[in-house]
Amino acid sequence: MVQRRLFVGFVVASLLAVVGCGEPRLDGSSDAAYEASLEKVRTRLAGDELESFNRALTRVALSAAGSPLEMLGDPEAALARGRAAVDGMTADEVIAAAKAAPALPVDGPVGAAVRAAERVMQD
Repeated sequence: MVQRRLFVGFVVASLLAVVGCGEPRLDGSSDAAYEASLEKVRTRLAGDELESFNRALTRVALSAAGSPLEMLGDPEAALARGRAAVDGMTADEVIAAAKAAPALPVDGPVGAAVRAAERVMQD
């Protein structure tokens, strides 16, 4: 009986270890959790993959944040919407979501605001 309990305990611990070894996910539950999880995700990426992730993250977050007027009117709410849009995603899921996101404007004052936001989010 004791051996069986030890075996079951070992199996459960092994399963938990395997589940915990997956790709890191973004945690949008708070600013601090988001920053910590973003760092974990970024440390697993390098070179072109990191650049693709950063661009994808910007696109998804800005698409969810709302219009430029909404962002200027309530930047905290816009940031929260951006965090919520990527909450629970891995780097690969963010990149896939960016491919499905609407195109961001590239011309005029809105395009300039988008480029500025991209620079801020990549820092």
